[in-house]
This record gives sequence, C-alpha cells and structure tokens, in this order.
Amino acid sequence: MAGITGYAWGTSIKECYNEGSIETVANAAAGIGGLCQTSWIDSCYNSGKISASRYVGGICADLYKYASANNCYNTGKLYIKNDNESQDVYIGGITALSSLSKSDEYKIKNCYNVGEITKAENINNRTVAIGNISGKHEGGIIENCYYKENEIKAIGVNNSEIQESSIRQMKEKDMKDKAMIDMLNSDSDNYYYDAMNINNGYPILKFQYKIQKGDANGDGKVDFKDILVINKHRLGKTQLTGIYLEAADVTGDGIADFKDILKINKYRLGKISSL
Repeated sequence: MAGITGYAWGTSIKECYNEGSIETVANAAAGIGGLCQTSWIDSCYNSGKISASRYVGGICADLYKYASANNCYNTGKLYIKNDNESQDVYIGGITALSSLSKSDEYKIKNCYNVGEITKAENINNRTVAIGNISGKHEGGIIENCYYKENEIKAIGVNNSEIQESSIRQMKEKDMKDKAMIDMLNSDSDNYYYDAMNINNGYPILKFQYKIQKGDANGDGKVDFKDILVINKHRLGKTQLTGIYLEAADVTGDGIADFKDILKINKYRLGKISSL
C-alpha cells in the first residue's frame, strides 16, 4: 500500500507527493511506492504518517534491483502499526528495503529524511531494523544523502559494501540553511530554499516553489537586495537562471534588465501596488 502506487514496474514516477496518513495492518506501506522494481522515482516527497505491520518507508517500502530514488525527501512519521510477533520489521526514511543492481544507473541519491522514526530495537520480540535512509540495505549505491541528527543510524542493517560516509547526519539548523541547497544540488537544480516556509524551512523541490515576482534572490521578500542581484546580472557579474530569472523579469519581456529594476524600485517605494 502506498500514496501513489502499491506496485511499480517499468515506471517513471516524477514530481509526485503524499501528504495523507497511511495506516494499515498490511505487510508494507510507503508514501510514494510499495514495491518498486525497474522503476525510477525522482523529485517526490512524503509528509504523511506511514505505518504497516512489517515494511515502512517514507518513499518506498522495497526498492528492488533496477530501480532508483533520486531527489526525494521524507518529513512524515514512520512507525509500526501491528503487534504481529512472527516477522521482523524494517523501517527506513527513504526506503524500508533496498537491494539494487550495482550499475551506476540505479541508486539512492540526493535524498534526505527529517521524519520521526520508531526508535525501538524490538517490538513484541521482533527485531526492528531502522535507518534514516534505509532500514535494510543489501546492495547498490547510496550517494549524497542526509538526515536530521538523532539516535538512529543511516542504515539499520547494512549487508552491502556501501560506505555510510556517503550519508551525512546534520543538525536541524544546518539542514535549513541555504548551504544545504548547494549540497543537495551537487549535480542538479532540483532543490530550492524554503523562503516561504511551506516545508517548515527544510529544502523543497523545484515543483513546490511558488514564484513571487520581483523576488530575484528567493528569500521570500521583494526589496533592495533583489535590485542588487538583478543589477549584477545585468552587468554580467552573475547569472540569473530558471525561476530566479522568471521572478526578476517583472516587465515580462523575457530578460532581466534596468527596466525591471525601475519597476521593482517603484513597487518598493509604494508608487505602484503590484508587480
């Protein structure tokens, strides 16, 4: 059971999210996909509470073989619902289980978890393998992943050659810092600073970002700092791209130049009421 699909095979899941609670006595549950095999999950998030009887994952319950989870995050609480004593339990901030092909194409990359996870080492005599990224990892690459500082390890049970140095524990204030965006975007531009606090200050995905006209620096305000940023762009000292260029272009002519600076300054001084 999952927020988007219970079973994914040969599927690309992109820019999807789950914000609802999923509480079941079924074997497995996850925010995005249950069993994900030969599938690519990219730019997805879960913020809902997830629970099941055995496998619980923020993004996937089981990421298997030719599959990947890139640029995904979990903020939802993960815990066990059932008191069945017969089977062990696996809980992971990104995936409960991960057993990936060794090919560089299939990996868990640029992901983070800040969701609360059940901390018990056993539940009614059942062994609990819990990890901020993966509950049990049996193979494949995990690269450039992060989690909020807590008592739980990055990987609950690590039966692979993966070095946990590729997964970093960080303080909450550091995960909310703008520098975190650069770290997650090591080879992409999928994350943005949460200037509008839609994710409690933690990094958000590109599709979540709401463009505010005039806010060229992405800090959630329109002020003199935006004028400075646009002027540097106009003079060739820096380059505005993507949503920042779109925000800077308040005149709608496709470029960010002195005309945009003049209009933003008028708005800043109260001479016009909107951009």
